[in-house]
Amino acid sequence: MRMKPVKAGLALLLFLGMAGPAIAQSFTGGMRGAIRDAQGVIPGVTVTITNEANGVSRDTVSNESGEYSFPVLDPANYSVKAAVQGFKTFERRGIRVGAQQFVTLDITLEVGTVSETITVTADAPLIETSNASHAEVLDSKTLEALPSVGRNVFLMAVTVPTVQSSGDTHWNRMQDQSGASTLSVGGGGVRANNYLLDGFPITDLQNRSSTNPSGEMVEDIRVQVHTYDSEMGRTGGGVFNTAAKSGSNTFRGSAFYLTRPNALIGGGFFNEIRGLETNEQYWRSPGGSFGGPLVKNKTFFWVAGEGYKDGQAQSDNLRVPTAAMRNGDFSNYRDSQGRMIPIYDPLTTDAQGNRRPFPGNIIPANRINPTGQAFANALPLPTLHPDFDDGTTNLPAQTIIESTARQFSLKLDHHFNENVSLNGVFLNQSTFEPDINYFPDAPYAADAFHLQRDVNVFVLNNTFILSPSTVATFRAGMNTFSDDNVMPYPFDMRTVPGINQNFANSLLVQKFPDLTLSGGFPST
Repeated sequence: MRMKPVKAGLALLLFLGMAGPAIAQSFTGGMRGAIRDAQGVIPGVTVTITNEANGVSRDTVSNESGEYSFPVLDPANYSVKAAVQGFKTFERRGIRVGAQQFVTLDITLEVGTVSETITVTADAPLIETSNASHAEVLDSKTLEALPSVGRNVFLMAVTVPTVQSSGDTHWNRMQDQSGASTLSVGGGGVRANNYLLDGFPITDLQNRSSTNPSGEMVEDIRVQVHTYDSEMGRTGGGVFNTAAKSGSNTFRGSAFYLTRPNALIGGGFFNEIRGLETNEQYWRSPGGSFGGPLVKNKTFFWVAGEGYKDGQAQSDNLRVPTAAMRNGDFSNYRDSQGRMIPIYDPLTTDAQGNRRPFPGNIIPANRINPTGQAFANALPLPTLHPDFDDGTTNLPAQTIIESTARQFSLKLDHHFNENVSLNGVFLNQSTFEPDINYFPDAPYAADAFHLQRDVNVFVLNNTFILSPSTVATFRAGMNTFSDDNVMPYPFDMRTVPGINQNFANSLLVQKFPDLTLSGGFPST
């Protein structure tokens, strides 16, 4: 009998989904254990696990060996109840299951009636013995408590033993994917790690995290140092397994505003030496989150977002030609002793073949190339001793690098029943950072590129619990990372006076050229 194409496709998807857990890494955890009494193991015990945040529960029955298992548990706090005729009911609350954490909870039942309950309120902490990898979990409370200058959750992993950051700690903001990814985990190579969000890789081709998720959207980050399990792949270092926060039966949220006013930042060191006022600097960062039930015990949402505006003062000491020099007048071009430096005419020599200086050290107007003069005029004018040049810097330049960033995320969870669930998370991140530019009247003349990065992540997880020991999970995802260095200011070479039009038209990219000024002037 031939299968219809739709049914055949569904069958193939089911096969792939059931095979997936054996080869793919997941962000969900699990719980397992054995049930016994003083005489030995107890089969046929009904075990119920309940997510304390959203009330979703699942049941299973211990097998002939007294063992039970709950695979595919979202990171959360759970309560466990075990009941069977002839024994007191066992109950334990507040069991934390972190991202990809498989805890073992062995239960000992006492003889009695089911109506009698033994509630465990304090016990030895559960130790994960179910897999070979070594890892530590940074949960949402830890992420909230740890100080973080740039609110970069992945850099908080340096609190985990053997995790070392080798990059400049200044690069810790949302748009600092390159600097914040210079982490060595467990002795592995720097930037040799893998980053996951709800089980889907968000690692780019340079082994950077394409996004630095807001702490307002993160439930857990499992920092997997030694990845011995067979499911770990695509990395020679560690794994940052991030689980996005979900809503619960209670509406809850958070809000924050971080500011660093200019009055508390202070002026630049070299500006203060020169008696100059530093441009205003600032950091303003608002954010928050909110979530809850759409349908109690069934459908939940969680939204989070944050952003910032960052103004960083930059200063430098430049040396640029004076206004007179741009018109060919080098009569005040001096050395450190105040002596005039002669400008020689390359086309004339004396009887002995020596070069002759221009009369008065002034280049005639008809000898000045209009194209070169146009390029030179794009440079800013000096503000220190603008009437002469003695070889020292003459332009104390300042500018402000104004960076902006924003991030928005949404997670939806729907539980069709205790065996079928569907959740999806969407994240959008956009950042913009201009380069240093000391050319206020001709910004196109600076060697500057604006850094603009746009990230979109979408992850969908569909889980089917087929039996206590068989789970099928379908996962689909998308991650786009636009890392664009753009030329911020347009410039048409064809508009330069005296330019060869054939040359200008042949340029594939119309931009201001790099200039190298001889005689001790720096390049621009």
